[in-house]
Amino acid sequence: LDLKNPTGSVYEGNPKSAKADATVTIEDADFVDIASGAKNAQSLFQSGKLKAAGNIMLLMKMGSLMQTSSKM
Repeated sequence: LDLKNPTGSVYEGNPKSAKADATVTIEDADFVDIASGAKNAQSLFQSGKLKAAGNIMLLMKMGSLMQTSSKM
């Protein structure tokens, strides 16, 4: 998920343009559960189902973005 440009983009693998500020490794189903509000990212991280690297503060901002979009 690349949010560095206004439209954003989603792809698998290494970043297309620049070095990633933060990376997350998670199964598709768990990502959908986070987006829908069915699961909490922090609990998935603590259980080892979500792995994070880089700027964790950016990832925390993404959490609030996901909560906002799940209410739409």
